[in-house]
Amino acid sequence: MNNDISYIQTTDNLTVYFDGRPHTVPLTDPRVEDVQTALRAGDLQRLRTLLDFKQTISDVSENRVKFDRVTRSLTFNDKPLHNAIMERLITLFDQNMPINGHLRFLDRLMDNPSYRAVNEPELYRFIEACDLPITSDGYFLAYKIVRNDYTDCYSGKFDNSLGATPRVERNQVDEDSNRTCSHGLHACSHEYLPHYGGSKGRIMVVKIDPADVVAVPQDYNNAKLRCCGYEVVDEIPRDEALDGKGMDSYHTDDHGFADVQVFEDDYDELDDHFDFGDDPEDEEDEQPVVASKPVVNGKLTEHQVNDIDRLLNDGELSIVAIGKLYDVNESTIRKIRDGLIWSSVTGR
Repeated sequence: MNNDISYIQTTDNLTVYFDGRPHTVPLTDPRVEDVQTALRAGDLQRLRTLLDFKQTISDVSENRVKFDRVTRSLTFNDKPLHNAIMERLITLFDQNMPINGHLRFLDRLMDNPSYRAVNEPELYRFIEACDLPITSDGYFLAYKIVRNDYTDCYSGKFDNSLGATPRVERNQVDEDSNRTCSHGLHACSHEYLPHYGGSKGRIMVVKIDPADVVAVPQDYNNAKLRCCGYEVVDEIPRDEALDGKGMDSYHTDDHGFADVQVFEDDYDELDDHFDFGDDPEDEEDEQPVVASKPVVNGKLTEHQVNDIDRLLNDGELSIVAIGKLYDVNESTIRKIRDGLIWSSVTGR
């Protein structure tokens, strides 16, 4: 055995010493068999690849990603990486999972023309908070609710059927993350689904290029974003999605390396104003559509107040219509409009 290598195996762990440091793996770790083979062969380089995160991340990324053991921090092309991506890379390494998809994600993110998208932690927070999968080609997956005819909920002009690639001009998407409901194509996390469309509509999985992300609104707990384009790659039955059977891994080979075709469209989408059209299976029992999670005990949430404020500003619906949409008295809508209540949320 190579003199630079020593090891000890207990009933639970295998600890290997090389390069002056111990590297411990549980015997349940999928790497153990490969580590034992490398130990028998005295293959130091193989052990480094299997157990040394710093060496592996540097090799795989062709020295673009570097790990500092002292500060436990990562840099990508000498720029510090946000903790959300760093922890994902380390976790994937510890689980013997491929990290190439996350490196491609970083490459794509660097193609984003927005300083804020690249240098602020908004997108990282969105992916971290929502535990969304990153695909093997560096995109990420998110959710979207659409009408029963697969068009967008607001305008009905965007096709969101499987394989569709809706797109708008990037400069037509609002990049201000302080504005929660504004121009752009929208997607959300699994946790946001109950707040997004009431009890109707189809739940689609969309594949988003990090380069196309424009803003992550701040007051939705990082659960919603605006972008300029995506590809619709899957549909999840509504009952399964709302029962927690959606995407459950933050790394996936599904939908990786797809040929993504995009087309430009001049329309804006504001899909917080919901109209799902007729349900062919329930035409005689159609119920009013609720724009957000139904009001509980007669109390609105801040999310609902923000949506109401946006509808008031748009002027497309009457006070009576907005009241019916949210199942509250029209006098409440007037008080919100006049700044008599919820002024700390609306700024009226």
